Amino acid sequence: MQKLKTTLSNQVGLVDEIVTESSLDALNAALAVHGIDADRIISILPVPGQTMAFPKPPQLRVLFRAS
Repeated sequence: MQKLKTTLSNQVGLVDEIVTESSLDALNAALAVHGIDADRIISILPVPGQTMAFPKPPQLRVLFRAS
């Protein structure tokens, strides 16, 4: 008989983030380097680039459950 693993919704879980270049290859590489699997990802947010003053390319912000 298998035991059920119960996860309570009111437990506090730590959320961490990484920021990568805005490309699928860079995103996959960053996830692999940090050992983040799909079950731990909460959200992937696009961060627009900045063209004035201090130019920055677009990026992706990944929020995930810390282990």
